Amino acid sequence: MKKILILSTIWGHKSVGKGIYDAIPGGRFEKYLEVINVDPFSLNSYKTIYRFVPWFFGSTYQLSKFESANKLFDKFFEKNYFKTIERLIKKYRPDIVISSYFAFDSSIGKLTKKYKFRYLSAFTDPWTFSRIHISTSGLNLVFDEKAYKKLKRLEPNAEARIIGWFTEQKYYEGLEKTEARKKLGIDPDILTFCIAGGSEGTYDILKTINPLLNIKHDLQMLFMCGGNDYLFKLIKTFAKIAPKNIKIIPFRYTKQMELYIKASDLVIGKAGPSSIFESIVCGVPFFAITHITGQEDGNLDLIKKYKIGIVEENTIKAARKMIEIVNKPSILDSFNKPIRDCVSYISGSGGRLLKIISE
Repeated sequence: MKKILILSTIWGHKSVGKGIYDAIPGGRFEKYLEVINVDPFSLNSYKTIYRFVPWFFGSTYQLSKFESANKLFDKFFEKNYFKTIERLIKKYRPDIVISSYFAFDSSIGKLTKKYKFRYLSAFTDPWTFSRIHISTSGLNLVFDEKAYKKLKRLEPNAEARIIGWFTEQKYYEGLEKTEARKKLGIDPDILTFCIAGGSEGTYDILKTINPLLNIKHDLQMLFMCGGNDYLFKLIKTFAKIAPKNIKIIPFRYTKQMELYIKASDLVIGKAGPSSIFESIVCGVPFFAITHITGQEDGNLDLIKKYKIGIVEENTIKAARKMIEIVNKPSILDSFNKPIRDCVSYISGSGGRLLKIISE
């Protein structure tokens, strides 16, 4: 029986790592998932930028297009992760290592020669990536044909296969909207928006509140604040002053995000790839009102191309669209078929991976 070690980290990478783990049949493979924490400097820097100035990520993304900068990044990553990854490889002695975090690539690439395992690198951004995200020592697993062609333009000699996207099995499991709302203790009969702030809780979701305070229809908004306690407290304040027909309900970080999505008619938030795919797997369209510049540019195009949601980052225009949906919820029905088609594609990712690891 082959041993497979999946290496991941926090944020959306963890979700992809868990999706890979769920996709591998335990009866046929001995599988392990290890989540490696990010170094404190990178973690604290990421949190600050994520919450306050997400556009700044565009600068680091542009830097990653230069080979000299990538070499510096690789040295920094190896310093932080090489010893931990080697320790895990010694512990499990895997036949295959699958990584869902590009920062592990240079370390794993060096270790493949020493420990003789096969290496797969799963991309965690569907369309937006640069050379630093491409492994030249392993097999790159990319989202679709567009991603494959881009990879080949950037690194013609790199190996790659089209795989789709990995989402945790719990998002696929059936749970009716009424049942999900009952479990959360919220009104089962009114239009519900899930306002997703991401794992770190971006303040950009606050711009959804004011435009909806003057509507006449009933609406409940589930604000997902992630690990941002101040954002949670701030939204609790808004909840106290909201009119009776508007229910604003803040939530802290949760490990049951699927429950909140399934209870909703629309997910609104930052265009993180895991958030987008988790929403549509639950059958719910995604409304992108912000994104991380550079890193998530392609996710906006993906939403538009696959017609699985709405993109509007202009505050005034986004407000108008949200009010339009509140006044006419049937607008959301137009996304049902495109969502089913996209989910049909990504649900086959496990089967594609099975063929690769069985080779």
